[in-house]
Amino acid sequence: MLKTKSPRRRSKSKRSIRKSKSLVRIPVTKGLLEGYHLTNLARERRALLMKMIMLKQATYSDIIKRLNVLVIYNKNRHPEISKTVYNDLLYMQKHVPDRFKLSPISRSRTITSPVRRSVRRSVRRSVRRSVRRSVRRRRSLKRSVRRSVRRSVRRSVRRRRSLKRSVRRSVRRSVKRSVRRSVRRRRSLKRSVKRSVRKSVRRSKRSVRRSKRRSKRKIRSVKRSVRRSVRRSKRKTKKV
Repeated sequence: MLKTKSPRRRSKSKRSIRKSKSLVRIPVTKGLLEGYHLTNLARERRALLMKMIMLKQATYSDIIKRLNVLVIYNKNRHPEISKTVYNDLLYMQKHVPDRFKLSPISRSRTITSPVRRSVRRSVRRSVRRSVRRSVRRRRSLKRSVRRSVRRSVRRSVRRRRSLKRSVRRSVRRSVKRSVRRSVRRRRSLKRSVKRSVRKSVRRSKRSVRRSKRRSKRKIRSVKRSVRRSVRRSKRKTKKV
């Protein structure tokens, strides 16, 4: 008999003890998003938020935090509200300029650093140079385009003239050739008609001659047959 292993029982001490979920309370203060109502249109809500950031009524981080709190609070009870607020949050993250996203400490760091100032100056100079070059290139491109257009127009005019001349010449040649061919064909038609008439006349004459000969032959054959019959009759009478 084979021995089967009995299933091992897990001891109560090794079982995982689940911790009870504790509520996370986010501190919220009233009056930060004044005029922000979900009953308004999306463009009105977003314009209000952008205005608050531009006029420095509230920082970018405060607005994002408040929107995030609204999304979390209304996630289970009111999912539609949380969805609309989340869409506004994504819009703000995407369309707010980077200079407004920085905190005041990071702004001061960026302003005070001389290296970054020099970098900015060099960048501005390079941008100005590139703009000037692009303007010059555009001007040169416009000039070249105008020149090419003029050249193409002149060439097209010349080609049209030459085409008209060539077409006229070709038409004249084709007309002359067609006239010559028609004349030749008429002559050949006349000749062919004459030949066909001659042939038909010859055939008719031949047929008449043949018919005469046939009629003569028939008459001769009839006469012969009559003579034979007469001879036979005479022989019969003599015998009797």
